[in-house]
Amino acid sequence: MNFLKSIKIEFETIFYLKDSLKENEFRKIIDNSNLKIEDFIRKQETLWKSCLKNKILSKNEIINILVNNPILIQRPIFFSSLKSVIAIPPEKVYEVIE
Repeated sequence: MNFLKSIKIEFETIFYLKDSLKENEFRKIIDNSNLKIEDFIRKQETLWKSCLKNKILSKNEIINILVNNPILIQRPIFFSSLKSVIAIPPEKVYEVIE
């Protein structure tokens, strides 16, 4: 957030750990990225490593798991109505705003 403020970009913060994303919102974010669903998974989380890592899951199953367990969603995600990126490093936001 400090990076966005430093380059004077207006943005809205969605705290999806507190206020869960709806499945259709998350699907739009995924579809507007050039990323695979697996890129949105925080693979270092205990829940992923202990219960899900070695399972063969469909895209729909992964989306359902992530929406219901938002701790597993990679962050930060920066998105507009047309494009989305996982903002690691923060400069990735330029891909959305340019």
